[in-house]
Amino acid sequence: MPTRAEVENITYGYCIRTGEKIPFNPERPFSYNAYKSWAEYKNMDYPEAYCHKTGKPSYGKTSMRNPILR
Repeated sequence: MPTRAEVENITYGYCIRTGEKIPFNPERPFSYNAYKSWAEYKNMDYPEAYCHKTGKPSYGKTSMRNPILR
């Protein structure tokens, strides 16, 4: 049986703009408020600050198109 931390790592991701914990879904990598801000311009390649999968700083290497650090 997986530990609680393992389950959370599978279930939760991080907003690529704010770093806050959100449901893991690479097609929706923003918190609600961050999405509203992004949707004003809808730039799929705009550099963001965090990895959706790990929450680690991405230093502009993530975006809506590529929300997970490689």
